[in-house]
Amino acid sequence: MHVLGKDQVLRRNFKFLTMLGFASTVMASWELLLPLFSFALTDGGTAVLFWGFIVLTFVMLLVYASIAEMASMSPTSGGQYHWVAKYSPPKFRKFLSYMIGWLCAIGWQVYLAGVCYIVATIIQGLIALNNEDYVWHSWHGTLLTIAVISFAIFFNTILAVHMPLLEGSVLILHLVGFFAIIIPL
Repeated sequence: MHVLGKDQVLRRNFKFLTMLGFASTVMASWELLLPLFSFALTDGGTAVLFWGFIVLTFVMLLVYASIAEMASMSPTSGGQYHWVAKYSPPKFRKFLSYMIGWLCAIGWQVYLAGVCYIVATIIQGLIALNNEDYVWHSWHGTLLTIAVISFAIFFNTILAVHMPLLEGSVLILHLVGFFAIIIPL
């Protein structure tokens, strides 16, 4: 903050390991691969899955390299809308920055809804797996999605001070769970 000429006002709760846990939670790399593979295998098969990983890895490396370049020139918590306002032509700065800000906000909301839906369907699948009398209904998934979203809102508003502890615990679960799945496979 000092390099940017700003005074630090807010208290920083996260350390390196808790930030790593947060990044692991947001990416949810191996945890969501199996539920998402069902869509890829249904729509395109193993060829799409294989070549899609290769092509998307290359394309996303280019995206991350360009974002890293902008972050190295102008580190800010504002992200894309800040960089668009700073590096776009002066005539279009306000409009493009406004549009990118809204696209990012909508993207966060869609991401949250999608993750909560996937978590709810995983919970519903576990219930069906462990309870032979369970009858699968779509509205159960909707109610579970609302419950997951409500829990996320409750935790992020009321229990936010415990977030670093949760993120550190999630990092441990992320690593242990990875090996617990990979070793038997």
